[in-house]
Amino acid sequence: MKKKSHWTHNIRHWLAQTDPYVIRGTEKRFRPGMIHFWWYGFFLSTSGAFIGSYLTLYLLALGATSTQIGALASIASFFGMLLPIP
Repeated sequence: MKKKSHWTHNIRHWLAQTDPYVIRGTEKRFRPGMIHFWWYGFFLSTSGAFIGSYLTLYLLALGATSTQIGALASIASFFGMLLPIP
């Protein structure tokens, strides 16, 4: 029988101790919702990163002016600042 190496044991122990969804100490009935909310945020951030990178290029290809692109960036930043305010 092959003996496990020390570093694989450490990695397995570390993975067992991680809590990526931050659900330790919460009631079991809330955990599925918290996990779904985590994945929602992950996919939203991922899609936003792809769209945000290419939106300016797409608008330029459609013939947008620099003023229109600047206004779009300003409006997005402004509403991003206002959203956390209740």
